[in-house]
Amino acid sequence: MHSVTYGRRWGVVTVLGNHDRYTGEEAVIRGVRDAGQAFVQDGAHVVERNGTPLVLVGIDDPRNWRADDPQDAEIGTALRRSPPEGFKILLAHRPGAFDGAAPRGIPLTLAGHITAARYTCR
Repeated sequence: MHSVTYGRRWGVVTVLGNHDRYTGEEAVIRGVRDAGQAFVQDGAHVVERNGTPLVLVGIDDPRNWRADDPQDAEIGTALRRSPPEGFKILLAHRPGAFDGAAPRGIPLTLAGHITAARYTCR
């Protein structure tokens, strides 16, 4: 699970990670929602500040993962379900999704799958 906290006003926004599938996807989603968090699954959660939308585009961890997967299909689906206006940030479990997001005009990807504290800057 990858969660982004925006403070009390905007709350917490969560997407699924690979361990959530091992634990039980439906139980994790239920727990996230029961905790009052926004859950995003191949779609978007919009927060607004002073009339300006911030579009948090969220994608699941891929079921058939391969190294550095840009997750083009998942990002395409999420963008079709997202409002066209607003600054977009991609929430993904795997950092390889940045390579699918940047060409679509999403300048920032927040990813959580950093096993052994490996970081990638591109």
